[in-house]
Amino acid sequence: MLKVDEVLNVRLIPVLGPALLIEYLTEKHTIPLSIILCESGLTAQEVMDTSTRIPASKFIKLIKYAQRITQNNGLGILLGQSLGPNSFQSMGHAAISQANLRDSLRLIILYYKTTAYLTEVSLIEQDGLAIFRIKPLVYLGEAESFIIDLVISGFIAELNKFNFPTSMLKLFLAKPKPDYFEDYFTQLTHSVRFNAEHHEVHFPKAWLDRPVVTEYDVDCDESLIDICNKNLVRAEQSINTVERIKDSLRQASGQMPSLEDVAASYLQSTRSLQRALKIEGYGFRQLIEDIRKERSQHLLLQTNMTIVEIALELGYSDPPNFTRAFKHWFGCCPLHYRNK
Repeated sequence: MLKVDEVLNVRLIPVLGPALLIEYLTEKHTIPLSIILCESGLTAQEVMDTSTRIPASKFIKLIKYAQRITQNNGLGILLGQSLGPNSFQSMGHAAISQANLRDSLRLIILYYKTTAYLTEVSLIEQDGLAIFRIKPLVYLGEAESFIIDLVISGFIAELNKFNFPTSMLKLFLAKPKPDYFEDYFTQLTHSVRFNAEHHEVHFPKAWLDRPVVTEYDVDCDESLIDICNKNLVRAEQSINTVERIKDSLRQASGQMPSLEDVAASYLQSTRSLQRALKIEGYGFRQLIEDIRKERSQHLLLQTNMTIVEIALELGYSDPPNFTRAFKHWFGCCPLHYRNK
């Protein structure tokens, strides 16, 4: 049965993000590449080949090392500001060549679906607002803030390059105020709210249909979109049944979906789904427990939610049942775990 570290080992992500962080460490902090590679478990060959995909666990190790050596927990914001079309390979160039922001974001979201198996990004239209939402797909521990900051900062940097007035943005972060909170105000936008329900960037809906004005001059090859769609199918097939179902369960809030609900969403019978899980050494109840364990850890360490609120969020109608389950998972009560 896969533990958190093992989950990150089987999730392959583009090396471009790690390479950007390595470039920063070598150029701005003059840290020898050999030391960085040793600390992260990466090889020189992996870093030099931009088409390489690496285990997400290596990126997490690199992030932790970078934060420790630079004493800067706000590195994600800093690096996000340097993201450009090349950071997203061919799909990045396709995105900036779209007629309007809506079509550009459609390609960026498609890119994340095909490559970034750590976060999910989505666009929500609500009344006069457009909402760019980022949600972790797996428990990322201490590296979560860096990755969320990187995505948000990169998105805001692109809006700035498209000549949208980023001072009008409203940023919502589903975490307590960090020690580097001033960086959000000085580098991203003037309106920032912590302890929100989701990680989101809010902006006027009218921007979506406004023509994209940029310094870049490229033509979009429609075949890039076809390639990305094919990559999406291939990527989903490469993730095993357990991980695909876990991703679905991570999106649930409150009462967890039943085996029948999950089977129906994958157009399978419950018996077929149970057989597929059994082949990988899992039962559906174990999946539910693993997700609750993973999410309880995240909610305790990354939010200010009360124990009762966390219990209800995880689908426990009786909070003492959550406390008993938590003691079974971690050997202590939730409050002690949070304070520790």
